Amino acid sequence: MWKCQIFLRLGGKNAVARVAVQAAVYSLSYCYGAFYTIVLFRQLVNAIQARASFESVLGLLAVFCAMGVANTLLKGWYEHRFVPRSDCALEQALAASVYQKAASADLACFEDSDYYDRMGRAAATARESALAALDAMSDLLATACILVANALYVVWVDGTLLPLIALPAALALHWQRKKGAQEGRMEEACEPYRRRTAYARRVLLLKEYAQEIRLTGAGKIAAARFREGCAGLMRVARERGWRIALYEIGAEFLLRVVLYAGLYGYAAWRYLACAAFTLGDFAAISGAINNVIWFVEKSGEHIATLRKQAHAAGQLDAFMREEIRVRGGSEPCAFQNEIALKDIRFSYPGAKRAALTGVSLTLHRGESIALVGENGAGKTTLVKLLLRLYDPEAGEILLDGRPYRAYQLDSLRAQFAVAFQDSRLYPFSVSENVRAGRVESEEAVREALNRAGLVGLAPSRAVTREFDADGWNPSGGQAQRLFAARVFASGAPIAILDEPSAMLDPLAEEALFAALREGSRGRTTIFISHRLTSVKWVDRVVMMQNGAIVEQGTHEELLARGGAYARLFFAQAERYRKEGAPHET
Repeated sequence: MWKCQIFLRLGGKNAVARVAVQAAVYSLSYCYGAFYTIVLFRQLVNAIQARASFESVLGLLAVFCAMGVANTLLKGWYEHRFVPRSDCALEQALAASVYQKAASADLACFEDSDYYDRMGRAAATARESALAALDAMSDLLATACILVANALYVVWVDGTLLPLIALPAALALHWQRKKGAQEGRMEEACEPYRRRTAYARRVLLLKEYAQEIRLTGAGKIAAARFREGCAGLMRVARERGWRIALYEIGAEFLLRVVLYAGLYGYAAWRYLACAAFTLGDFAAISGAINNVIWFVEKSGEHIATLRKQAHAAGQLDAFMREEIRVRGGSEPCAFQNEIALKDIRFSYPGAKRAALTGVSLTLHRGESIALVGENGAGKTTLVKLLLRLYDPEAGEILLDGRPYRAYQLDSLRAQFAVAFQDSRLYPFSVSENVRAGRVESEEAVREALNRAGLVGLAPSRAVTREFDADGWNPSGGQAQRLFAARVFASGAPIAILDEPSAMLDPLAEEALFAALREGSRGRTTIFISHRLTSVKWVDRVVMMQNGAIVEQGTHEELLARGGAYARLFFAQAERYRKEGAPHET
């Protein structure tokens, strides 16, 4: 249960305030109930039995009414003013911590299904688990205080009631704790199946998959995966549910049968057979016994909740402690002269073959370079190492003579403006898609859109119709132009464009590359391309095969050598001659 303290740590002062205020509000509410069942009821019964005047209990009734009004007002403020604001503040604090951790995690983590499970549990359960745990903590504090007070009153009246209360209550609380532990393990076992059903649900419902689902059998496969996930959830429920049921039944039996029958039976015997106390005292003891049993039951529920949420807290804590291998240094970065890769080797996690082997390459300030080669040659992997999304297994990368690891990570990555082939459009405004959080000037956005060929596109217009019925749904070619506009708008000294013209027709491609040539003056520009005719103008072409650099030089130099680049170039030219040039999509 102590693992739940992570919710207090991540929630900060809002979480502490939530526990303190709720404990205070619930304590006052429970005091109001205890005053009614013990003090007021005892005095009323004794007054009735003694045929006392109404005036003798009028003051007590006034106190009771005043407490009721105060309790109602306090609970109304708490439930309708404090809780909504507290929930929002806690959600913001927890989400910020989880998202910040996910954003700083190594890219390799996202290729690990176990990491996805841990991240999914942390993101999906952080808010619900934190609120459940914090509410249980605060109510347990309030319940424990009032439980002790009621138990002391019962024991003060008759000490023999102490073992009758303590033994069954302790065993019931222990079983409730066991029940909570089983519920936590059940939640953990269900998570992989929930993730599968959630993914299948997205495939079946989201727009991105709608076209293929209607034209292929992918929808049937997704539906089958959904059924498999549901079957897994039911299997977990069958295998683990009976243990939870046994602990629940045992605790309920102790509380509802043993405690009620034992305590009420003993109190009735003491009153009827021994005449040990008055009828008012018996009424007060009965109320206190009822309070004790109810508070023991509530305490058991809260202990079970905390035990259950301890699993979620442990998973969240493990996720937050996940080791980050790609760590930045302390030096700020400002690219001046060159980046040198020296004998780089790199393999993706779990891969049998190295993605890069023995790669050595120097990139100079203001130089334009094209990385070319067939699929799987290592072009994109090389760029990801340049961006320090991964670190090489062997070799080193130097920027202006200093190791990459010496520079602050954000500062290093800010030297690059990147447009990947699989870059994403966001359902934000055109301006926000271009700025991507790094460009402040709206004038720079307009200029970038014009240079990318998106003349007349309003920066304020929404991209996609997910949140705006009048949003702009770009074609594949238009999306590539928007990605290019991100690079144009950025003032970063190094630009990287991954297949920037793959979906453009020849005229649009030529216009875009003319703009790129103009925009890359004074910038180091790296192109990744399969279409070799589009990179003839660069200063240097780097030909890659099987994770290694096999040739480099100008377009003319490589053609003259007649090597791998020349063979690929002429093969492509012949194919385009037979098939015709691609059109913009």
